[in-house]
Amino acid sequence: IKSLGFTDVTLSDRTIIGPWELDIVVPSAKFAVEYNGLYWHSDVFSYKTYHDEKTKRAAAAGYRLFHVFEDEWRSNPAKREIVKSMVSVRLGCSATKVHARKCELIEVSALDRRSFFEKNHLEGDVRAKAAWVLVSENVLVAALSIRKPVHASTYKDTLEIARYACALNTVVVGGLSKLVAAAITRSRRLGAAKLITYVDSRLGNSNGYELAGFKFVGETAPRFWWTDFVTRIDRFAICANKASGVTQAQAARDAGVYAIYGCSNKRYELSL
Repeated sequence: IKSLGFTDVTLSDRTIIGPWELDIVVPSAKFAVEYNGLYWHSDVFSYKTYHDEKTKRAAAAGYRLFHVFEDEWRSNPAKREIVKSMVSVRLGCSATKVHARKCELIEVSALDRRSFFEKNHLEGDVRAKAAWVLVSENVLVAALSIRKPVHASTYKDTLEIARYACALNTVVVGGLSKLVAAAITRSRRLGAAKLITYVDSRLGNSNGYELAGFKFVGETAPRFWWTDFVTRIDRFAICANKASGVTQAQAARDAGVYAIYGCSNKRYELSL
């Protein structure tokens, strides 16, 4: 953050949401960063709603709080670059700005979709039914994919925006709206009556989706993963075994992992 030219960066601030601490604060930008170590922020020492509560208290104080997990910064150079880009964009310091109206919209293959999201989305790629990119001067600058919801039986006649991202250090003005328009057209063709999406509260706001016509319908419980204190592991990797009578908690103990929580997802819907 200092390398971006900000001189008013403070550390370990307890005045904004005291007595709780904010690790990094940029008062001139009303922006703060939490660095969440996997050991100290696991449920050994923390609790389920801790990060969510800090995010909401910071918002009430007028600050955007951006959370970074240790494994996204310390041990994964590719994700570190994505984090740097996300912080730069949120501070208005992105290197490139393009306008969606000047971009070409192209549907891409699964291979190209996967390549783009692995390089530019903090959580990488997921399987999808279709994906589109915006191209500016032969460069892919943004992408969006759609899929069936994970809980398809709950969300009938519904498709979900699975991923959206811009290229590193790039802002595409109107990019989300242009890509959502393509998703709407395809979703209607596939017989969907609704398009949904989730916005992770630990990373950003949902202004773009609201501008694209989505309506806020609620929040999920805070997200969680398992951790061995070196990395985070997908929550579905550790499950109960009804046949043998092993509970999820017992399975976690046997695997030597602990829960670590993030923030809630905001859920948005768009009727088609």
